[in-house]
Amino acid sequence: MTTPALLPLSGRRIPPLNLGPPSFPHHRATLRLSEKFILLLILSAFITLCFGAFFFLPDSSKHKRFDLGLEDVLIPHVDASKGAKNPGVFLIHGPDEHRHREEEERLRNKIRADHEKALEEAKEKLKKSREEIRAEIQTEKNKVVQEMKTKEKKPLPPVPIPNLIGINGGDPEDNDIRKKREKIKEMMKHAWDNYRIYGWGHNELRPIARKGHSTNIFGSSQMGATIVDALDTLYIMGLHDEFRDGQKWIEDTLDFSVNSEVSVFEVNIRFIGGLLAAYYLSGEEIFKIKAVQLAEKLLPAFNTPTGIPWAMVNLKSGVGRNWGWASAGSSILAEFGTLHMEFVHLSYLTGDPVYYKKVMHIRKLLQKMDRPNGLYPNYLNPRTGRWGQSDLQKKLAPVATGLSMPGLGIGKIAEELRQELQVLQVWPPARPPRLKLISLPFIFRYLYLLFSSDDLLPLDHWVFNTEAHPLPVLHLANTTLSGNPAVR
Repeated sequence: MTTPALLPLSGRRIPPLNLGPPSFPHHRATLRLSEKFILLLILSAFITLCFGAFFFLPDSSKHKRFDLGLEDVLIPHVDASKGAKNPGVFLIHGPDEHRHREEEERLRNKIRADHEKALEEAKEKLKKSREEIRAEIQTEKNKVVQEMKTKEKKPLPPVPIPNLIGINGGDPEDNDIRKKREKIKEMMKHAWDNYRIYGWGHNELRPIARKGHSTNIFGSSQMGATIVDALDTLYIMGLHDEFRDGQKWIEDTLDFSVNSEVSVFEVNIRFIGGLLAAYYLSGEEIFKIKAVQLAEKLLPAFNTPTGIPWAMVNLKSGVGRNWGWASAGSSILAEFGTLHMEFVHLSYLTGDPVYYKKVMHIRKLLQKMDRPNGLYPNYLNPRTGRWGQSDLQKKLAPVATGLSMPGLGIGKIAEELRQELQVLQVWPPARPPRLKLISLPFIFRYLYLLFSSDDLLPLDHWVFNTEAHPLPVLHLANTTLSGNPAVR
């Protein structure tokens, strides 16, 4: 018998694939032994689970307690036969439970009554007109504001005022000078009366248009800058009725909790300086309280990496910024360098050294910084602590004498100033569109003092701030910053 030749695998014929329904061989009609064992194991586990669950069923006695309801589960039965008046009587709930139920019922009734009352009030509100609803809302706002003002008027700790000399008097001996002095007082009263009529409460007055005006240095709020700025002038001139009118407005209306962006420099020299001067001259506590309230609103302006304050600050949010034109957003030396006097007086009057520390930090920082050619530049970046650009510093660098007339007469700057003065001569005179703040407190105060004798606000006892508000000289002998100044 011949054996068939072995062919390579690639040459073998592979039967075709059957794509029809699968056909199982006859030996798969029954389960294998291993598969039977697995099914038996699953069935045994199921039977064991069913019988085991039977032992975890709750006790019938506990089941009966649940049938009594949730109240009976939480509060056990009370057997009245033990110590009760009627033995053999069982109470489901004791007297405490009845009291508890009564309290719950009263609470439900109160909630229901409050709900019905709220619905009735809502119905009444809907019946009212829009104007009446706005009036009620405004009334509630005024009530809240009044409560806040009452809290803000809490007195500050008493501090002895320095020995004040020269508050009154100053009558000149010369009759002609006395007449000029009275004329200045008359001019001040004329300006004040017209402001009282046409611009009361506004920051400034437009005398031609006869209406109030506000500059961007005080934001858009009516803060009565002219009133605050003129108080000490009124007091020095003896215009006490006008002074009391301004005091009443400050006490009733002046509010610093407004969403307004103000100049730190202007608010400090005009408001804080004016309020402090009015306090020292009159002794009225309200001026000191208002000055401290405003100073607290200015403190967030010092929250910079260097401690140099921002030029502008929002009185409500405390967010600060600088003018864009000031050397790419730098702080101005002439502004943050003139906060010292007012802030030292604030620490003296309150006993809080925070104000003193703020301005002393500025002074120490400036002392450590370089002065190019012996002169401080105009601008300082509050973030980096670096000087900004200053054209004036560059022009005056060769002349270390400062802004004196000999200094201005040397070099190219003198010729530039002469050219500017020639242009000023050809400008036509124009009437001022508004009564500037500088008119009432600044010019009239200095003119009045100029025609008064030297015993009125003598300069060895008083010093004037940038806005000409007089503040008493604080000597080290009678001043400490711990809140307990010694009396001289």
